[in-house]
Amino acid sequence: MSKRQTLKLHRWLGIVLLLPLLLQTITGLMLVYKWPLAQWLDPIGMQRATTGANSSAGLIVERATATWEQRQLQRLYFPESKTGTFFLVLQNRAGEKRYASVDPGSGEVLREGSRWQFPVEAALQLHFQPLPGRLGNSLVLLTGCGVLLLAGVGVVAWWPREGRWRKSLVLRRGLRTRLMLRQIHRSLGILLLPVLLTIATTGSLMALEIVLQDAATVSSTPDLPAPPPTGARVDAAIDLARTVVPSARLRDISFPDGRIKVLFHAPEVNGRTVHSVLLGGKPLRIMKYLPAQENSAWWTTLLPVHSGDYLAPWGNWIALGTGFLILLLASLGALLQLPERTR
Repeated sequence: MSKRQTLKLHRWLGIVLLLPLLLQTITGLMLVYKWPLAQWLDPIGMQRATTGANSSAGLIVERATATWEQRQLQRLYFPESKTGTFFLVLQNRAGEKRYASVDPGSGEVLREGSRWQFPVEAALQLHFQPLPGRLGNSLVLLTGCGVLLLAGVGVVAWWPREGRWRKSLVLRRGLRTRLMLRQIHRSLGILLLPVLLTIATTGSLMALEIVLQDAATVSSTPDLPAPPPTGARVDAAIDLARTVVPSARLRDISFPDGRIKVLFHAPEVNGRTVHSVLLGGKPLRIMKYLPAQENSAWWTTLLPVHSGDYLAPWGNWIALGTGFLILLLASLGALLQLPERTR
């Protein structure tokens, strides 16, 4: 393939991938500081209005059951900071999900609605599953693979002759605006190549893991999940789970098939991994305990790399900077596709 043909392929790949890449980059940027951003965008709905001790998880579950009789609580996220709120995921018989934020002190519902009422939650879902079901996971996988192909073709098109490596990255002065933008796009793409490959590879592998899990799952008409246990049972489950993870901070609880699954943060492993405790039975007992160190799922290793957490304490800032540079790179590429004005 000639260099001209390679450049043409790079251009068309960029056009096809532009919107998915922009979507992944913008939503990814929103997730770097997920909860602080949610509070900044919606201080009334995502910041607690009271002071003092937090309500117990059991009390929040009891109030949710009484407040939303036609919906069932699927998941309850604990406040991530002193000013944070409980965040609830609810579902009705049709499978429609709704979300709510609850003040930890008073138990008052601060905001309720679809994901669009919670911009950061919407960004999270669009980033991991932009379309419903397997199609959304497959789109993320194809986008990641497409970005890898785009980068590879770009490198082939750029590859300099022997002795011209330095000149191939230097920006020459005195060029027309369009040629200068082309040089900036070229040099920025090469400098970002290691990070871009890392992000695209880890993102593709995580999407592949989800696609493989979905393919192994026998599809059937989903039934409404069993209702959450009573508030007293929820509090008892948390206390029992703490006996195996005594010093960890709670992340969330969910209710698979009427059982109780308690997740704890595991910062000693990395910023994304969790300790998992599954409880159920009568009397209540621990049915399964999975320490973060023993979790073999791909995402437990890939997500901290993908998000920049492995580069702490500067990982979040590096992730933000990289995201904005990728937006600049994509914008320059799109700008160069516009027809050149002639006099």
